[in-house]
Amino acid sequence: MKRIASVLFCSIMLLLPVLPAFALDYAEASQGLGSPQWEGGRSEIEMADLNLDGNIDLIAIGDHGNPFINTQEHGIMFYAGDGLGRWTVTQVGNFGYGGIAVGDANNDGLPDVGYGMHHNYSSTDLGDQLIEVALGDGSGISWTPWDDNLATAGEDYGMFATDFGDVNNDGLLDIAATSFGYGNPLHIYLNDGDGTWTHASAPATGNCGMHIVFGDINKDGNLDLATAYQNGTVYFGDGTGQFTLADYNLPPGSGSYNRNGVALGDVDNDGGMDLAWVSSSAPHVWAFNESLNSWVDYTGNLPTTGVNGYAQLWDMNGDGFCDLAVGGSGVVTVWTGNGQGQWAQAATYTIQGAPTAPFNAFRVGGDADHNGFPDMVHLDSEGSFNPVNHLRFYRETTVPQNLTITPLFPRGGEVFKPGSVRFTDWLSAVPGAAASIVKIELSTSGATGPWATLADSLPNNGRLQWTVPTGVGSSNCYMRYTVFSGSNSVTAVTPNAFTIFTGQPDIQVTLTPVNPPIVVPAQGGSFSFTAAVVNNGPAQIPFWVWAVIRYPDGTQTAPVLGPVSINPPVGITISRLRTQNIPGTFPPGLYNYVGFAALTYPGTILDSSYFAFTKSSFSNNSPAVWDETCSGEPFPGEEISTAKLSEYVLCKASPNPFNPITTISYDLSSASFVALKVYDTTGRLVTTLVDEWKLEGWHQVEFDGTNLAAGLYCYRLASGQYTVSGKLVLLK
Repeated sequence: MKRIASVLFCSIMLLLPVLPAFALDYAEASQGLGSPQWEGGRSEIEMADLNLDGNIDLIAIGDHGNPFINTQEHGIMFYAGDGLGRWTVTQVGNFGYGGIAVGDANNDGLPDVGYGMHHNYSSTDLGDQLIEVALGDGSGISWTPWDDNLATAGEDYGMFATDFGDVNNDGLLDIAATSFGYGNPLHIYLNDGDGTWTHASAPATGNCGMHIVFGDINKDGNLDLATAYQNGTVYFGDGTGQFTLADYNLPPGSGSYNRNGVALGDVDNDGGMDLAWVSSSAPHVWAFNESLNSWVDYTGNLPTTGVNGYAQLWDMNGDGFCDLAVGGSGVVTVWTGNGQGQWAQAATYTIQGAPTAPFNAFRVGGDADHNGFPDMVHLDSEGSFNPVNHLRFYRETTVPQNLTITPLFPRGGEVFKPGSVRFTDWLSAVPGAAASIVKIELSTSGATGPWATLADSLPNNGRLQWTVPTGVGSSNCYMRYTVFSGSNSVTAVTPNAFTIFTGQPDIQVTLTPVNPPIVVPAQGGSFSFTAAVVNNGPAQIPFWVWAVIRYPDGTQTAPVLGPVSINPPVGITISRLRTQNIPGTFPPGLYNYVGFAALTYPGTILDSSYFAFTKSSFSNNSPAVWDETCSGEPFPGEEISTAKLSEYVLCKASPNPFNPITTISYDLSSASFVALKVYDTTGRLVTTLVDEWKLEGWHQVEFDGTNLAAGLYCYRLASGQYTVSGKLVLLK
């Protein structure tokens, strides 16, 4: 057997003593993958046990030629694996070219598929929609459409990359699919459980690359997603099917749709997913720090040039640390990680006869030969004249000597919501590729049990879809994996605890004025206070904090502090000293400064705190204040603006003084909901002039003081998160 390049440099070994002293080795095992011949263009190849025989299979819906264009490809292409690196293809349907995902969509214990496609040319229900789900019968060769209402939210151009995940935690796999080059190319559909689907969201617009993958990045128990849009890569889910951009401090680059092979994996071993991609001829790895609510560069000593293709994150050597594999330009390279952002090259190989072939698909993770190490599959475009795609599989060649099983996910630190559907992954080495089965158990009381069986007599294929039990809340959860082969058995337990989160966390927010009582003079002023938040348990989970100013009439401003998402460790208090400006345009009266905490913004309030201050009608001749900025020490992930709010919303009254009518004009930089109200000097609401959605641009509204007493009045306009106030003088 030919050894494929694997070198560990001495200098790297000195820096990384925790990295294994052995190299990985790969050999091609592509027998049966040459027929039918593929054509060209992009694809997705997934590794999964479709026929439940314990061996990894390959599944796709072809490349650009599918169906029957310059190739015999058509429909769902199922390559059954025999555990020895040999494959037999079966094709069903007349459609294709796109992406695919595997999971049990109807919870009957049998693998199903979801896919987005460009060529929905079928004359039957199987293959006539741009997004579909098809139920399997455990054979891998028989599929039943289960796709009513999919692709009904404006997808009038070919879809592509696809993934399954339970985004609303209801125990059913939902589906996401992307397109490229047209319209709004990312769509999320919720599984209704009866073969129908409900469109949930389309969280991004613009051009994109062909990648989509679910994973819980911020450890709140809700699935997030990573994709490759020109305007964003990471989107945090809220548990309802809605997603919010969360790139934060990720490098903007030249458009994230140039981020190839966007992948998720737990690089820093904290239980949350992290991010990798390839761009500008270099790999990039960034870990998400939940406590700081920001991204941390874990690229470390990876090459800064000369690397092209697609990234994948997986534990390639079974040592408990996430590794990086990159495939492209005829070369595949594996770097093993140490969980701290340092990497050592452990393997590299070049495609024989095609040393520069561009890659059109790349996946790692399935162990086709049961040696305890994940393998790789890729689709590469070969040939200098009229190049065509070649599907190639490479297996890691280590010969297993002992029966083993290694937990991959969860490994500790993860957060799961009760009733949700998730996946657990493992690696298992079986000498001689003998028959083997697996039992998986759950403990919610620690690493010694007691244990409840999740599944027994499973095919040893490396993945189980399981439902997180309800009625359980514990941060001391473990899984136990047992592999049986003949008379032998081996057991392994997840190395650290994970959390099944139920109910509400014990969040406490406290606002404390520095020098009470606070009296703000007529021309405005400021005061200082401390804002402190703490999560008292039972699990570390992100939450939102913000503060508003509540007026004497009970109305309130938009947030003047935050909203910002933070994720401190349990029991750790985050305290910040802040200074709040109060403009002179605020009417006199008694105000409250109120802080809130919630799991989402806006959302159900978990805790609140407030203190009072008084706005006086008397001046102390200090300089006037015209803005409502809250400055000082920022919370993790918070950006504090020092700009005056009036710079964002322009508003003026003319004539002023007036008798009896004046016109208030305001200019909106973007469309928003507008509230324009007038108060007297006691803070009493006189009238509401505007309380509705307004488009971008210049607007005018009249204020008629015919029935009012002469004197001083104040107006306040709130637009989005900005507020501006002014004085009105009515003469009689």
